[in-house]
Amino acid sequence: MYPEEFLGYSVDEQELHGREGWCAPIGLRQNYLIGNEYRARYIDEAGLLLNEYNILGNDLQAVFKASNIQSL
Repeated sequence: MYPEEFLGYSVDEQELHGREGWCAPIGLRQNYLIGNEYRARYIDEAGLLLNEYNILGNDLQAVFKASNIQSL
């Protein structure tokens, strides 16, 4: 995830301007990998969740912040 405030270490700060709070490509990859791990653990191995997504089947809570909601 991009930081809320840039520290000036960027080579091209204009490229990052306006992306504060966005999910960086490495963060997207990490979320994808963690999703695969959760699928293996809770669906394939433990059988706690259904294989098909059902929006009514899950009850999740998070602080109302874009990065938290995106992770859910």
